[in-house]
Parts: sequence; C-alpha cells; structure tokens
Amino acid sequence: MSTHENYLDRVFLVSDPDARIRVSGNLSAYDKYGPGEPLPQGANIGDYKRIPKGKVSHISPGCDVPWWQKKGTAA
Repeated sequence: MSTHENYLDRVFLVSDPDARIRVSGNLSAYDKYGPGEPLPQGANIGDYKRIPKGKVSHISPGCDVPWWQKKGTAA
C-alpha cells in the first residue's frame, strides 16, 4: 500500500452535520441528487448529497455502491 492509500486501513467518524459528498473526477464540486435517485427524508432533487453526522465507515477501493447506500446501513 502506498502512502497516499493509508486511509484504507482507518475507520472514519463523520462529525460535521454538513459533510457533503464530492463528485467523482471533480473533487472541487459537490454531488447533488438527480431525478430518479432515492432521496433521504427531507431531501429534494438538486440538494447536496450529505453523509449523516455520526456515521462510521471504512473506505474500500473499487466500491461500486456508496457505503451510505448499502443495505443495512442507516442513512
């Protein structure tokens, strides 16, 4: 594992209530909900995608489904 991949062995706790998800391939932009996407309670199309405060996660390479949308996780 290279030094830039050291995050793969760590556990992360989200403590910011406004932790936004960035666009893959353009980390200067935030991802938004689009038509046809499942919306969390209180969210609307066009709102920023956020990671819930208090969420604990591991980061894994090559993940095809975002961890906050996996079955059995509370988002």
